[in-house]
Amino acid sequence: MNQRIKRIPPFSLAVTVAFIYFFIGIMSGIFGLIGGLSGADVTLNGPFTFSGNGPSLIIISMLYPFISALGGFIFGFLLAIIYNYSVRFTKGLVVQLEDSHLKY
Repeated sequence: MNQRIKRIPPFSLAVTVAFIYFFIGIMSGIFGLIGGLSGADVTLNGPFTFSGNGPSLIIISMLYPFISALGGFIFGFLLAIIYNYSVRFTKGLVVQLEDSHLKY
């Protein structure tokens, strides 16, 4: 059964993307902490990019999941608004769905 995604609520997508970016930020932050403690030059890439070494990088690494989540929230919100506008011209995404008989 084919169905179209006609509209995406911006806040819903923003929260979901922020949640995903938060966990990506945790992983980046962990590697940043390890690098900061070892004294190596480290670059944290994501919605925002930070680089450096030493104590300043350790503080940024601990805050990075929250900074990353904020960037993901803004990106998700804007993405939903752009999608909702573009649906006027493209008719939206077509998604094929089927019933699942799997039990989890």
